[in-house]
Amino acid sequence: MEVRLSGDLDLSAAPGLADHVLALVDGGADVVLDVSAVAFVDCCGLTALERCLVLGGDRVRLSRTGDAVDGLARLVAGPASPLLRSATGPHAA
Repeated sequence: MEVRLSGDLDLSAAPGLADHVLALVDGGADVVLDVSAVAFVDCCGLTALERCLVLGGDRVRLSRTGDAVDGLARLVAGPASPLLRSATGPHAA
């Protein structure tokens, strides 16, 4: 199941995202996140994405990132982040 995100992924949206994605996984779905249309992301948003990737295991992956997610992930998450290992950037598929 592909989940496409757009707009802001911040303190107000992050908890709902993680809960939704992990509920889909608990229900048996494999989830592919496309965050290429996210215009703004803060540390709460990055944490929610990492939580989805770590707790979802092989059932959750990123298909596409984007400038907002890539930029902040590279700045604060570090090279070991599952965000940077899961997709190769804005044009990943």
